Amino acid sequence: MDRQVDISAEQFISQMRGEFEESMRQVALAVNAAPNGQWINASELPVRDIMNEFKRKVHQKALQMRVDAAEGDFSPGGSLIRPRYSVMIRNAGDPTESGPITGGEPRSIPLRVFVSP
Repeated sequence: MDRQVDISAEQFISQMRGEFEESMRQVALAVNAAPNGQWINASELPVRDIMNEFKRKVHQKALQMRVDAAEGDFSPGGSLIRPRYSVMIRNAGDPTESGPITGGEPRSIPLRVFVSP
């Protein structure tokens, strides 16, 4: 398949709206739970973790939409049966771990994308 397959930004936004709203609710709860005098210190790590998880879900959804769009554009050997692929983003340092990395200083984390039938 040589043709570029793109996803619809509007469909992507529409499909992620619920996740966005839920993440923002969680951020608001984390900030509101911080005691007076510790708003930043007490909420910074929980907000970072919430946003890291949201970032992972956003990227995974976009990749999955692109895989789905590519599947619709490709017919292997003319067959009417198309394999179904799913996308999972994992921490490249630990293939069993998915989701946000908690604790410690923020750092750049290499990611691997696994596409499996």
